[in-house]
Amino acid sequence: MAYKISDPPDLQLGDPLGVAYNVTMAVGEGKPNIDEDVMLVQLCLQQICAHAPLWRQMITPDGKKIEADGKCGPITKNAIWRFQTELQRHTTVYADGVVGPFTGSTTTAAGHEYTLLWLNYLLFYSIGEDRFEDLADQSFTPPLLKSKLHSPK
Repeated sequence: MAYKISDPPDLQLGDPLGVAYNVTMAVGEGKPNIDEDVMLVQLCLQQICAHAPLWRQMITPDGKKIEADGKCGPITKNAIWRFQTELQRHTTVYADGVVGPFTGSTTTAAGHEYTLLWLNYLLFYSIGEDRFEDLADQSFTPPLLKSKLHSPK
């Protein structure tokens, strides 16, 4: 299930994040897709699209809205893949349609940056530091997810 951590790995994009949000199990095609983990990924994609029109055009070019409902259906799967494909142009993210948990490092064993770290950073810049750090208290966060994100591990 999704959870909040303190002192996450730093992608060195400016000020380091004081907290970040992680998943327990991978989200995407053929993965466990635990409801709370899927909701976290959906929430990140949804809010990035809501606050950054350029990302919205790249992630959901068909105009379909990403709902944070915990179900990893075609809209979520396509949004993950499109997000990774765009990131791949400027980062070492691997576009495989899967968002896995990150570890204490910024890269996987294969040397690819974690998609979820990028989702955290772009969410931070999209909604602002105060809202990001208190994601559990935001009106757009689903109730099931709120209970998991209150205090850092």
